[in-house]
Amino acid sequence: VAPDADVPPGLVWLPVHNPAANRLTLSAADPESAEPNLKQCAIALSAPSRGDTDLTGSPERANGTGSHS
Repeated sequence: VAPDADVPPGLVWLPVHNPAANRLTLSAADPESAEPNLKQCAIALSAPSRGDTDLTGSPERANGTGSHS
């Protein structure tokens, strides 16, 4: 993970064209169009603790086949 000058402070960019990434966002949908609300959601971001060694997630999560909490 690295900072990107194109992303304004206070925002987080996530590639929403990946089904695994979409599962991290809201499950809400627009009441009229039923379009999923995948592009706006609040997050809490924190640095990993020193004991964390896997900073990228398991291979199952990376390819979208694993579960998430």
